[in-house]
Amino acid sequence: MLPTSGSGVLNGTGIGSVFNNDPALIPTEFQEAIRAAEPGWTLADGVPADDAYVRESDIGFDVHVGLLGNGELAVSSAGRVEIQDALFVGLGSDSQGTVTVTGVASVINAAGRESITAAGESNPSMELPSIVGGGGIGTMNIREGGTVNMFNGAALGFIPEGQNAQTPPDESGTGTVGVEGAGSSWNVYASNAMRQVVEGGG
Repeated sequence: MLPTSGSGVLNGTGIGSVFNNDPALIPTEFQEAIRAAEPGWTLADGVPADDAYVRESDIGFDVHVGLLGNGELAVSSAGRVEIQDALFVGLGSDSQGTVTVTGVASVINAAGRESITAAGESNPSMELPSIVGGGGIGTMNIREGGTVNMFNGAALGFIPEGQNAQTPPDESGTGTVGVEGAGSSWNVYASNAMRQVVEGGG
């Protein structure tokens, strides 16, 4: 039987260090390698078939730091993390996740999008916002000029029940965010669900 939990650590340190799971930001020459890992991907005469890769529009690429076990993500010295959809820290009920962003130009961007249009505009996700401490324990520390941007909202210490921002939490945990030092910032932008409520559409 495969284990259902474990421990994982990812460190991104130094100028030019990038972790990227956003296809919109991955150079074209590397797209095939990503698509080849998807179910249903086929090659026709050694050339990727145009219709071989079909991804549901409501499925985003998330990053989990502590889903079922313990996870740690550290970004420092101008390292960068680019996430297509959401960042989940300590999401599972028995999980513990820690994110640390240290130093000027050290950045995590959780874009909160499903895709990018031909005009270069983001299609915001209708799924969950980024979460720190969903059902478990989540900690995020931003220090010495580091930056975290969450472009589709954020939940601290709970998992929202659904897309509607007015629904009660489905599960609660413990979430802590610390922002220390000159120039350090945690920037949270309204989720698409919240926009609908504010604009009278939800």
